[in-house]
Amino acid sequence: MTGILNVQIPKLKCGIARTVEAALAVGVLLVVWVMSTGVPIEYPSWPEVAGFPADPELLVPGALAVVVLVDVVREGVSIGSGGVAAIKSARARWTGMIGLLAALTLFLSVVSLPALYADTGGCVFFGGLLTLSAGIPLALLVLGRQLFDEAVGWYRRRHVASE
Repeated sequence: MTGILNVQIPKLKCGIARTVEAALAVGVLLVVWVMSTGVPIEYPSWPEVAGFPADPELLVPGALAVVVLVDVVREGVSIGSGGVAAIKSARARWTGMIGLLAALTLFLSVVSLPALYADTGGCVFFGGLLTLSAGIPLALLVLGRQLFDEAVGWYRRRHVASE
């Protein structure tokens, strides 16, 4: 290898990774649904995990973004001396484009966390809205890719079995 750094991550079982992606994508859409329908939420509305405030508007899209970025690396992006050296297939290119949106979503989520938990004296917080604005298309693209993969798999099974 002529590259400075060659990242090889062992391939996880595809079914588990896809299930986690789909569950988080549905989770993002559920968070949006709860926020947009005006479902009454008891106050305090900030859930806590082990005493640490966990805002679903930031954490669910951020977790989806992390899983998608891991999938981008898993698809076979290797880093060489010239930057991204090889993206091996059309599906990997598609995953790479989704990865760019995931990077934006993760960036917004991470940048918004300190702003949310800082004591600013009653200012309006738009970090959740911005994170969800990037997380919604990400969730829809992930679910669309899953549906496309299932349709292609079904088509291949049906036509290969009939030949």
